[in-house]
Amino acid sequence: MNNKTKWESNIIEKTMHTKDMVVITCSKPEGFTYKAGQFVQWDVPDKESKNGIVKRSYSLASSPHHENLSFCIKIKEDGKAGKYVTRMDKGDTLVFEGPQGRFCCNEETDESLFFIATGAGIAPIIGMIEDQLENKKTDKRIHLLFGLRFENDIFWQEKIDHLLSTYNNFSYQITLSRPEGTWDGLKGRVTEHLHEHDGNHSFYLCGSLPMVKDVREILKEKGVDMKSIHFEIF
Repeated sequence: MNNKTKWESNIIEKTMHTKDMVVITCSKPEGFTYKAGQFVQWDVPDKESKNGIVKRSYSLASSPHHENLSFCIKIKEDGKAGKYVTRMDKGDTLVFEGPQGRFCCNEETDESLFFIATGAGIAPIIGMIEDQLENKKTDKRIHLLFGLRFENDIFWQEKIDHLLSTYNNFSYQITLSRPEGTWDGLKGRVTEHLHEHDGNHSFYLCGSLPMVKDVREILKEKGVDMKSIHFEIF
C-alpha cells in the first residue's frame, strides 16, 4: 500500500476526556491497513497555505483489529490543528495519508514489554498494548508506566483497568509530576520510577523529547542495550 494514498473517513464520535485531551473515533476506510504504533498525516484546512491545507501527523490510538480508527490528541488552542480539531463534529469527513512510521513492537524478541508514555504519548502505545493482548494473544509480560501532571489529567483509566482485569500478564502504574493532596498513587516524573523495574525488557517510549532523552540515558546507565529501546517523539 502506498503511504501517500489519500483516505477519507467519517467522524463517528468526539470525546473530550480532559480540558485539552480529545479522542476522535472515525470509520476505517475500506482497504486501509496499518501496524499498531504507526501514524497518519491529516489534511488540516488552512486558508493561508499555498495548497489550502497543512499536514499534521497523528498516531493511531487504535489496534489494527479494531473496527474503527481512533486518535488521541492534545489540543493546542493557538495551533491550526487545534482549531480544526475543536471545530470537528460527528459526521464530518477526515482526509489523511498513510500509514507511516516504524514505532512498532519487535516480534522477534522474547523480552517482556515495558511501555513508558507521558500525556498524549499514550496514543500509539495503547494501540500497541491492545494489539499484543487482544489480537496477538501474547504471553509476554507487559507493563505500562504512564506519566501525567495533575489528577485531572488522567484519562483512559477505565480502558486500562479493563486490560488489567482481563489479562494476567498486564500491569500498569500512573505517576503524577504535580500531585495534589488527595493523590495517593505514584508521585514524580516517570524517570523516578525506572529503578523499580529491572529485568530483560524491550522498552517503548513515547512523549516529549526531554522525557525520551532522560529515560534513554537512565536505561543506558542501567546497562540496557540501546537496540532494546524504541521511541517516538511527541
